[in-house]
Amino acid sequence: MMDSIFYFAYSKHIDAGNLKRLCIHPSFSISAFLPNYRLAFNVLEDELFRFETRGLANIVPRSGFNVEGVLYELSEEDFIKLDDDYGVPEMKYYRKLVTAQDCNGCLYSAMTYAGWPDVTSLGLLPSGNYMKEIIDAARHKGMSSELRQFLETHPTTV
Repeated sequence: MMDSIFYFAYSKHIDAGNLKRLCIHPSFSISAFLPNYRLAFNVLEDELFRFETRGLANIVPRSGFNVEGVLYELSEEDFIKLDDDYGVPEMKYYRKLVTAQDCNGCLYSAMTYAGWPDVTSLGLLPSGNYMKEIIDAARHKGMSSELRQFLETHPTTV
């Protein structure tokens, strides 16, 4: 049996239904947050398109901020599927070891995904469809009203 690893999800994968579409079935989940990071939409959706304006979710270090999400317990096989979904082979995102915290103050060492600096840019906006996926996931998982309001009022592009 393979060892399990915690995965900190902060975008559309906060809804386990999106993981199930990838044939990933977590054995455990709990709401958590990533301290001293903020949520940004600064990963180029299509880095080959020279004038790209659409951005995907990313975590950016920022003292005093938190990124809300969900911790899932997964297998290494599950991470291989997530790697493909995040574009790891294409060098869009990479796995990053972080320390997440649950509402009781318990700390968890977890893997998450962060955008490579050379595929990030300032001034990007998420597409309306992409943001809807994240909003739907946040509603379905019962994330905080603060997160939902941030997502619902965040500007988008086509």
